Amino acid sequence: MAVTKNAKNVQTEVDASFLYRRLYEKETDAGMAAVFKQMSEIEQRHAEAMFKKYNPGSTVSLPAPSGRAKVIDM
Repeated sequence: MAVTKNAKNVQTEVDASFLYRRLYEKETDAGMAAVFKQMSEIEQRHAEAMFKKYNPGSTVSLPAPSGRAKVIDM
């Protein structure tokens, strides 16, 4: 995917989903974990919808989480 504003928007959603998922995986409070899991799923759907909007007719092939998101996760 070319680095365009659209691609950056999709990457932002992918990164948000990744970070919420990591919070979910690490959270010990069941209530908070459920919130983080739900937020991760919402961001994942946003990323997929945005990708489809910007790439009509193509199969969803989302990018991996960025290096920045992985560093934030440390």
